[in-house]
Amino acid sequence: MYEQHVKPGGNHVQLHEVPTRSTPPITTLTHRLMKDASGKMRMATVSTVKTEVVSGSVWAYRPQAR
Repeated sequence: MYEQHVKPGGNHVQLHEVPTRSTPPITTLTHRLMKDASGKMRMATVSTVKTEVVSGSVWAYRPQAR
């Protein structure tokens, strides 16, 4: 999808991917240093789940010349 005048790019046309259907959850595992209850730095496993749910309808805006 092409968009104009949107952040973060500013005043130029940008290409963005827009999902058109729902996807199954995607789980990502990463490792980080975090403080435990005693204040010591320990390696922790962080699990992130991303789910995209799409609903509604798609329509195109096309301005007309005056």
